[in-house]
Amino acid sequence: MVVMQPEIGHVRMGFEDTPYAFARVAREGRLGNTHWNSQPLGNYDQDLNVGVVGWEQTEALLYALKMIGYQGYFCFDINPERMPVEKAVEINCRVLKIMNDRINRLPHDRILECYFDPANHRGELELILAEARK
Repeated sequence: MVVMQPEIGHVRMGFEDTPYAFARVAREGRLGNTHWNSQPLGNYDQDLNVGVVGWEQTEALLYALKMIGYQGYFCFDINPERMPVEKAVEINCRVLKIMNDRINRLPHDRILECYFDPANHRGELELILAEARK
């Protein structure tokens, strides 16, 4: 069996939507592993710490993985040039925990109602996400 291990940096270098790219792989049953870092759109592979660039894309990816029940590995693909590796790993773990805690506080049932019945929930999802930023 062949599986993929998409990396946020490579997805962003290709100007792709991060959660969508991972979800496409998962939909085919081929998501074997995930590589986490940050990356501006395009450019060269910078392997920045998680959340430094594109926080919303990273958080949306984490939410998408939660919604599909992903139970695989979360691996870092980072190049901590200005800090010890141990500190970089600690920071990246903490950032993913912050994102995950925020996601777990979201009203998932309301979000699903908005998704499955948008005609009767116009603007509600945007307000839910805005209020979650408090």
